[in-house]
Amino acid sequence: MNKTVYLEKNGWNVFNLGEFLQQVQRKIPRPNKPYGALGIRSHGKGTFHKVIKRPETILMDTLYQVKESDLIVNITFAWEGAIAIVRKEDEDYLVSHRFPTYSFNTTIALSQYLKYYINQKGFFDKLGYISPGGAGRNRVLNKKDFLKIQILLPPLPEQKKIAEILTSVDNTIESTRKVLKQTKRVKQGLLQKLLAKGIGHTKFKKTVIGEVPEEWEVVKIVDCIDIISGQVDPKSEPFCNYILIAPNHIESGTGRILNKETAKEQNAISGKYLFKDNDVIYSKIRPYLKKAFLSNFDGLCSADMYALRAGSSILSRYLLAVVLSEFFTEFAKAKSMRTGIPKLNRKELGEFFCPLPSIAEQKKIVNILLSIDDELEATEQELSQLQQLKKGLMQDLLSGTVRVKV
Repeated sequence: MNKTVYLEKNGWNVFNLGEFLQQVQRKIPRPNKPYGALGIRSHGKGTFHKVIKRPETILMDTLYQVKESDLIVNITFAWEGAIAIVRKEDEDYLVSHRFPTYSFNTTIALSQYLKYYINQKGFFDKLGYISPGGAGRNRVLNKKDFLKIQILLPPLPEQKKIAEILTSVDNTIESTRKVLKQTKRVKQGLLQKLLAKGIGHTKFKKTVIGEVPEEWEVVKIVDCIDIISGQVDPKSEPFCNYILIAPNHIESGTGRILNKETAKEQNAISGKYLFKDNDVIYSKIRPYLKKAFLSNFDGLCSADMYALRAGSSILSRYLLAVVLSEFFTEFAKAKSMRTGIPKLNRKELGEFFCPLPSIAEQKKIVNILLSIDDELEATEQELSQLQQLKKGLMQDLLSGTVRVKV
């Protein structure tokens, strides 16, 4: 007995979407003043809001209202997973005819269950099959074929229970994300305070960067670091086997490397900078992205980055904290915006004045920041585990592999 037959004998049934979805059109004339429009992110990432400030620029004379629990799809990007269930906060936002909206027959299917079912790669693939044409805007969903898509649905009580389980996990994920966001905000605020006030100081002095503790120095950053120059050939031995880091390999604002590949794996051909263990690597392109990391290996970096080597008066981890701070980033943004592509050149970098405590105090500042980093890492691991749990639950519960008791 195949799985579908087994599930059908146990209360699950195959339905066309058209058996429980009905297109609804809540027409309204295009407003003559700014209004809220609803969009759908691709890859099942839900809805978003935007304000249309100049309605006269919208070509359509008629728009459509959405209501909570509607199913809505962007026919232009359905093949890319631009489909969602309308949330309470989306209600009464407006869409164009390219966003057909459907209401549910709730005696067959529940929107809170379909919210998860439609957010699966297998369902996105089905949308792709019925969106003929080339890439991008040439691929338009066939609405008639959309309503012919078949899905296997459990009985309503089981749909409700499955949705409750997945919603509970979603709520925990969202709470964890908020904790993570708040911890990052606390770290940045604390970093700003530590770089301005230090630890335990009561007397301060005025400097070119504002007030700092009396015991601190304020020096040009080039007086306490070396900016590595001279490039090597990434095609030659041994450099072709070195890890090559470019700005796109670094996570914004965290000091973390996202992935590592050798110069050979990246087919690198142009000259690269050679950095050493304990150097700070900083992206000079688009400094507002705050991309930097502390190396724990010898490697190569692209010409879009600086390899900064700490001198005897500054710790590498303290240097990393400085270049990731808002204080430094605002300086870099102001300098880099003078050119077409935001970029901090060597001369401009050398103009930055760095607050410089004693090595002993630098160590204390670094240790405080490391303790917050430990909290961030633990929270991120928890978030990752929750996301994996949700993925596994969706695979098991939405397929009927694991049944829930109701």
